[in-house]
Amino acid sequence: MHLVGAAQALHWFDIPAFFAEARRVAVVKGVIAVWCYDLPEVTPPVDDLVRRFYTETVGPFWPPERRLVETQYRTITFPFAEFSVPAFHIEQSLTLAEFTGYARTWSATRRYLVARGHDPVDRLLEELALHWRDAAERRPVRWRLAVRAGRTGSGAVQA
Repeated sequence: MHLVGAAQALHWFDIPAFFAEARRVAVVKGVIAVWCYDLPEVTPPVDDLVRRFYTETVGPFWPPERRLVETQYRTITFPFAEFSVPAFHIEQSLTLAEFTGYARTWSATRRYLVARGHDPVDRLLEELALHWRDAAERRPVRWRLAVRAGRTGSGAVQA
């Protein structure tokens, strides 16, 4: 295999086992790439509300693995000959309902709902509506990707 990749998932894996399997199936000098994204960016007022929701409202409900995303996988020992990649991002135009629907998919949001018995996104929706002008308006939402990429074989650290 010339490329082994994991998108927004490495933090859920048995990481040493994943890297061992990636090394096993990859060709010599094959690429191993893992990437994640953090909080979406819309506008500074929206971003501030989302950051507060993320840290204060649902923050206590994030599983410990989420910290690996927050550090952009930089705290993980990456046993490959690492190389830099250009900056990447995901961008999508979303309505307010689609944007808050995305926040409802977060594992911490779902855990909050189970623990507290009500949807915390309802309050976020009310707050965001003050800054979204028209709820049906599609606005560009950007997620910056954090990528770690390396090659197997020469220069790679054996784990």
